[in-house]
Amino acid sequence: MFVSMRDGHRLHVRILGRGAPCVLVHGFASSSSSWLPFVAPLLHRHRFVVPDLRGFGRSQRAPLRASCPLDTYAEDLGELAEQLDLRDAPLIGMSMGALSAVRCFERGRAQRFSRYMHIDQGLVIHNATDAPHGLLGAAQPGFFARVAALLDALERLGQPSYAAVPDALKRELAGVFSEFAAAAFTHPQVRDAVERATARPQLLPWFLPSAGFRTHVQIMRAYLEHRYDLRAAFADLPVPSLVLIGGASRMYPPEGQRRIAGLSERARAVELPGVGHMLPLEAPRAFVRELQTFLA
Repeated sequence: MFVSMRDGHRLHVRILGRGAPCVLVHGFASSSSSWLPFVAPLLHRHRFVVPDLRGFGRSQRAPLRASCPLDTYAEDLGELAEQLDLRDAPLIGMSMGALSAVRCFERGRAQRFSRYMHIDQGLVIHNATDAPHGLLGAAQPGFFARVAALLDALERLGQPSYAAVPDALKRELAGVFSEFAAAAFTHPQVRDAVERATARPQLLPWFLPSAGFRTHVQIMRAYLEHRYDLRAAFADLPVPSLVLIGGASRMYPPEGQRRIAGLSERARAVELPGVGHMLPLEAPRAFVRELQTFLA
């Protein structure tokens, strides 16, 4: 179904199963469909509310309504819970979806949520002296420099549509995304396959829908310019929370994620050894087991 937001744009939402509702929020370069294999075993006893964030899935044409993408997503989550009259619903966010969920709490929109699962998202995006485990850890400076150069080149073109991006810049965009996507996996052969597939510009719209291209660029710019820091938010958690950590995550080093549970008595951590950022894909049975336990 599509749900109209207060700014006049519509958000695509999948509602699946029966029973008490639970909200699932996907990450960057993903969509609501990414959750389907993992909620399927639980549809007989839980109802899952799964939105496509703006710029992704069937919400790809809905523009952001704030300069900070996470503020848009946080407001959308709160508004969606109100419009669907959700009460005491568990909230689950992965990666950028987890950032959006915590941002929702920071903006005072937690009233309709009963508990929270935070999946493989660090406390900070940018490495800091007292928090050195941001996005991509030690590999962050080189990656951020590459992203900044790419965004500056796109800005000089006047923020074009994907179709209007020159071929050379499309190849660089695919290369940047390829480096990012490969970091989500731990198995060398899987990483190699993901890297080769995502490095092909003609396949990039399959991962990043071209209709949402300007939103994707805004998100990349926000990650570079906004100092997203969740430490204060986790110290003041409004609901009990589970932090699910990929013990071999290259996207957000587990050392930094382990600190989250120490910030609040309302948070506890579960770490899956040898698993990377894409927890559901790399350890599907373990993930479904943790999901079932969390919902119970």
